[in-house]
Amino acid sequence: LAFKPDDRTRASLQVSRGASDTVFGSNRYSIATSAALGLSHAMRDGLNCSANASYQVTDYPVPGLSGGVSRVRRDRLYGAGLGLDKRVRPWLSWGLGYQRLENRSAIRDFDYADDRTTLNVRVAF
Repeated sequence: LAFKPDDRTRASLQVSRGASDTVFGSNRYSIATSAALGLSHAMRDGLNCSANASYQVTDYPVPGLSGGVSRVRRDRLYGAGLGLDKRVRPWLSWGLGYQRLENRSAIRDFDYADDRTTLNVRVAF
């Protein structure tokens, strides 16, 4: 779902639910339900700013062993990011971005945080 309040601003919403193969315990699949929001704005000087946020719940239907205890695994994945892109020429642009993902699981062995900072250059002909 996308919303464009003016020529330079765009907002989007994505919602999904689906099954994926997994190798956790005796589970053959997991079920993920997610939602993501995005917002971008193009400035007049070729600068584009963007922000995003996401949330996902992943359920594993069969309990697995963790520390000798049988537990049902449920992960919650939170995400947020910011980006900046600058078009230098019609065929050349650069970008800077930051993205944070944090997983919180019912089984603490699967908790993690991932911070990514990116710098990119795009050349298109």
